[in-house]
Amino acid sequence: MMKLQLCRYVLASCSMNSITLNCLDFASPKTSYQEAERRLREEHATLSRFDAELKSLEEVIKARKATVSNCEIEVEKLNHSAQALQKEMVTAQNKIESHEKQYEWIKHDKQCVDLLVWC
Repeated sequence: MMKLQLCRYVLASCSMNSITLNCLDFASPKTSYQEAERRLREEHATLSRFDAELKSLEEVIKARKATVSNCEIEVEKLNHSAQALQKEMVTAQNKIESHEKQYEWIKHDKQCVDLLVWC
């Protein structure tokens, strides 16, 4: 009965605007409610899957950022070590040159050692 009244109302209001519409099926509100509830559950399940995927991606991003951070720290340490070794090398080279100037025998013995190394 309600369907018929609703259709008459729709047709009456449509006839005023000279538009024809097909009557909507409101025969079983329980069925349409169940259908809407089913679609809602499907959408909720889809959102839950997306949420789980986002959480796992966030964990991956967090792990990658930690790895990058650790690598940057390691690179910084290695750069400091390389700079320290470079300074030590320059200091050692300066000491060698200073000792060669100070002690003449070092130059002579150095040439002998160089000859032995080549043999």
